[in-house]
Parts: sequence; C-alpha cells; structure tokens
Amino acid sequence: MAPFDLGANQFAFTGDRTHIIYNTDVHDQSSVRTDRGSGKLEYEGPEGNRTFSGKDITVESTALGTMLTVTLKFNNDRLK
Repeated sequence: MAPFDLGANQFAFTGDRTHIIYNTDVHDQSSVRTDRGSGKLEYEGPEGNRTFSGKDITVESTALGTMLTVTLKFNNDRLK
C-alpha cells in the first residue's frame, strides 16, 4: 500500500470528554507500516485511554477524504 499524504504529521481532535491525537511521523518498531495503517493514534475518552499503531489502525480513502478507524471496544454479543 502506498503511503497516504495527509498534508501534516499530527492531528488533534478534542470534544466533550474525548481527546484524540494521530501522529503520522512515528519512528519506532510498533508503528511500522502494514497493509492496514501506520503512525500512532492516542485516544482518551469514555472508553478509557488507548494507544493504537500499525495493524490496529485501518486507513481508507473515501469520497470525503482519508478515514482512519480503530476498534475501541469489541462487542461480545452473540446471535442465538
């Protein structure tokens, strides 16, 4: 996968009780580019404090622009 040019190397988003920082320019082994993503995303909010890197970050090009997604909490619901 070719690297995405996001135009900056750090993005910060803050809302009511939620703070997210995404760094594209991270040089450690945990952030090596994979087929899913690169960089490091830090989340602080109602779901706790989490740090994501590498394959934990999905990068997708959409009509609205580049979208990054992570899973904050797995849903353990099962169909019966």
